[in-house]
Amino acid sequence: MRTRARAFMATSAVFVLAGAMAGCSSGTSVYDVTVGDCLMQPEDASEVTSVEVVDCAQPHDYELYAEFEVDMADSWPGTDAIADAADLGCYDAFGDFVGVPYEESELFYMYYSPSQESWEQDDDRLIQCLVFEASDDFGADVVSGVGTLAGAER
Repeated sequence: MRTRARAFMATSAVFVLAGAMAGCSSGTSVYDVTVGDCLMQPEDASEVTSVEVVDCAQPHDYELYAEFEVDMADSWPGTDAIADAADLGCYDAFGDFVGVPYEESELFYMYYSPSQESWEQDDDRLIQCLVFEASDDFGADVVSGVGTLAGAER
């Protein structure tokens, strides 16, 4: 069983979406990834603009299981407010996708969220929730998996 505090630790490895930078990176734009897509770990985890999308039947690190837009003021609400909204939304959607509540699952989640730059310059409000497996109890050591985690009930 996991506690709610554990959920915050598991999601502390959050990737921030950088502003659109056409031509600066290869792969699929994070804005073009959709629910059900499976992804590889980005090389630069601090700000993500593009990701490698792979068939879920192939080894992959993450699966996008939910996305939603945060409804906040036009001005940048701050990293903490974004993190709170993202954590709550991803936590709430986790059980519907995986088939068991987060506290009963052996899986973890993290999310992509807007950076201040993408919020202000691109009107980015998108939160993308990613489910993954890890070899430790805290979700720090991501393990590649094969197949979808939809309905995995674990």
